[in-house]
Amino acid sequence: MARQHQFLASFLVNALALVAGAYQIAPSIILPSLLVNSHDSPQITLEEGSCIASMSMLGAVFGSMLCGCVYLQSWSWLLVSGRISIHPFVAEISTPENRVFTSNGYMLMFSIGMTIINLCGALLNWRIACSIPLIFVLIAFIGLQFIHESPHWLIQKGEYSKALDSFMYYGRTKDEAQFEFLEYKDEYESKVRDAHGSKKPKDIPLMQKWSHNLRRWKEPGFYKPLIYLCIYGSLIELSSMVTIVTYMVIIFQKTGSPFDPYFASTLICFIRIFATLIGTKLMHQIPKRDLFVAVGSFTVVVLASLGFFCWISSPEEKERFACIPLILISLIFVGFSLGYGTIFHCLMGELFLPGLKSLSSAIVYSCVLGTSFVIVKYSLSLIELLEIHGLFWLFAGVASITHSTWVVIYARNHWKVSTRNFKVLFL
Repeated sequence: MARQHQFLASFLVNALALVAGAYQIAPSIILPSLLVNSHDSPQITLEEGSCIASMSMLGAVFGSMLCGCVYLQSWSWLLVSGRISIHPFVAEISTPENRVFTSNGYMLMFSIGMTIINLCGALLNWRIACSIPLIFVLIAFIGLQFIHESPHWLIQKGEYSKALDSFMYYGRTKDEAQFEFLEYKDEYESKVRDAHGSKKPKDIPLMQKWSHNLRRWKEPGFYKPLIYLCIYGSLIELSSMVTIVTYMVIIFQKTGSPFDPYFASTLICFIRIFATLIGTKLMHQIPKRDLFVAVGSFTVVVLASLGFFCWISSPEEKERFACIPLILISLIFVGFSLGYGTIFHCLMGELFLPGLKSLSSAIVYSCVLGTSFVIVKYSLSLIELLEIHGLFWLFAGVASITHSTWVVIYARNHWKVSTRNFKVLFL
C-alpha cells in the first residue's frame, strides 16, 4: 500500500495539470463561437480573440514566480496555489523505478484535461464546458491536505523525523528510507556548513537562506541546466504544440479538413493520451537523449509535410484527401507525447540543485510561459500573414533548431553539469 501513496500523491498534484490542459485548449471551443460572423454573443474580432487566448499564459507567468519565491514555506500549499512545483515534488517523492511514470503523469493528465474540455465543448454550451474543470481543482485542494510533505523539503527545514516518516510513507522500506534520508541529509548539510558554519538548517534566518541561495546561482550546477531548460522549453513552445492546442478547431478549418472539428480534436486528444502512455514505457527502455533524437526528427518531418500538403493542395484535392490533415496533426501529437514535449517535464524535476528546485522551476516556467504568451498572441496574425502552410513550415524550422541543439549538446557530450541526477538521467 505504501508505494501506492506515490501514485495517489502524483494523481492529486497532477490534477492541476489536468486543469491546465483543459484551459489551454478552451479557446479552441470558445473563439469559434465568439468571432465575428458567429451566432453567439458577444462577438469579437480576431485581435480580441488572440488576446483572450493568450491571457492565461500571461497570468501564469506571474503565478509561477509567486510560487517559486515562497517555496520555503510549504510544498503542499504551493501545489494548491499553482502547478509550478509539481515536477520537483513528484520527483522527490517517487522511487527511481516509478519516477518516469509519475513525472510523465503531468502530460498524461494534461492530455486528459484537453479531452474532457473537447468532449464537453462538443456537447455543451462553452460557458458550462469551461466550468467543469473547476471540479478537479476542488479535488486537488481537498486531497492535498492529507498527503505528506516532500521528504527533501522536510530535511531542508530540519524536520528529520518527519522526513524519515515521509520517505516510508512514499513507499521506501525502513532500510531504503534510512539510506535515502542520510544521503540527502549529508549532501544538503555539507552545503549548509560551507555557507553557514555549524548552524542547523532550521536555525538559519530566512533572509540568510535567500542570500546563500542567490550566491549559489553562480554555480555551474545551477545556471547551466537553468539556461538550457529555458532555451529548450521556449523552443518547444515555439514549435507548434501550444498553437495547435489553443486554436485546434480553427486550424482544422484552415487546413480544409471536412471532418467536424470537435470530433477531430477529441480523437486527437485520445491519441495523445495513448501516445503519452507509450512514451512513458519507452523512457524506461531507451536513453532519453536517443529517444529525443528519434522523435525530434519524426516531428520535424511531420510538421514540414503538413505545411507541404497545405501548400500544394487545391480545395478539391483537400476534400479528396480529407484524412491527411487529421493524420498529420495526430502524428504531431504523437511525436510530442512520445518524448519531444514530455522529456522537458521530466528534466524539470531532476536537474536542479537541492534547495533551489522550486525556484529554478519557476524561473524556467516563467520563461516558457512568456514565450507561450507571445506565440499564442500572434498565431492568428501569423496565419493571416504566412497562411497555414507557412505557419507549419515556420514550426518545422523551429523544431529542427530544437532538435539540432539537443544533438550538438549531447552527441558531443560537452555539457558538464556537476549533479548526480543529471548523470543518472542521461548516461
